[in-house]
Amino acid sequence: MASQHQYIENQLTSLLGLNFLSSTSYTFKHTTIIGYLHRAYNICSSWWCFHLELTYLKEFFTFNFFPTHLIDTTIHEFIYNIYRPQLPTPTVPKLLMHLKTPYLGSLTPSLNKELHLLFQRFFPQINPRLIGINSFSIGSLLSYKDVLPDLLRPSVVYKFTCAGCNSCYVGQTRLQLQLRVHKHRGTSFRTNLPSSAPEHSSIREHTQTYNHPFRFSDFTILKSAPSESDRKILESLYIKKLQPQLNVTLSSIPLLIS
Repeated sequence: MASQHQYIENQLTSLLGLNFLSSTSYTFKHTTIIGYLHRAYNICSSWWCFHLELTYLKEFFTFNFFPTHLIDTTIHEFIYNIYRPQLPTPTVPKLLMHLKTPYLGSLTPSLNKELHLLFQRFFPQINPRLIGINSFSIGSLLSYKDVLPDLLRPSVVYKFTCAGCNSCYVGQTRLQLQLRVHKHRGTSFRTNLPSSAPEHSSIREHTQTYNHPFRFSDFTILKSAPSESDRKILESLYIKKLQPQLNVTLSSIPLLIS
């Protein structure tokens, strides 16, 4: 009887190890299984011995409350990694590439791991650096900047539509739109009085000839462009597209299109 108790005690003692319920990180528990598998694979001289050792390890970890699914999955991955085809090792430096990925909170590490495995499998020549980006920001949720009124915007391509006959005009300016409108109107921006020497404007000439109203609201912005050459190209394209009746010239810059 004493020898039987001693045998049971020895068996229980040999099965004691890291308890899965202990206050230890999951990574450490998982790598403990992997470490025992490496030890068994390197020590055993035959597959039969390795099979017996795996049977003992399953019993060992089950006794220490490791989940059966975790044990079986780790063993399967370990054996699969031994026999899966090895990718050729590149001999040239990998191309460093920074890629934006959506930030998903606690799911981000899993996503990055899967993406790294895919890159390693299909694009081994690339060294990806994955950067989690949160698309939600103060600007996306709240409008923290006031919208600049159209009349205060500079460097624009604009369109005038006559309220009396729907004739239109397309132009461009580097000034604020309201300054350009005052030049068309022939008035001073500061005093709103008629200018002593107003520059020629087909818009003013048209509204005065046919007694049509001249309103600031009849001006709309078609496009913004900080460069003067870009504005002239855009102006020419809009003239060709809209065919405005009040424009004297058909294009402010030659266009190589038919």
